[in-house]
Amino acid sequence: YDRSRQLLVDNRDILDNMAKALMQYETIDSEQIDDLMARREVRTPRGWNDSDKSGGTPAPAAADEAAGSMGTPAPDAV
Repeated sequence: YDRSRQLLVDNRDILDNMAKALMQYETIDSEQIDDLMARREVRTPRGWNDSDKSGGTPAPAAADEAAGSMGTPAPDAV
């Protein structure tokens, strides 16, 4: 317990930066892990573009759901 606790305390900066990267990118790969472990700024994941960031315009279905819209009624059974 003591050794585990000390490792977490000693590496708190890495844990905080990992949480920040996960909040920003949702996933991290081996290159981001390497950055974290070297205590460097986490680079942008390959294939990442600004439109991937959360906070953008939601997709139409998500916008309808967020607004509480259920769409159109189902047709009556024949």
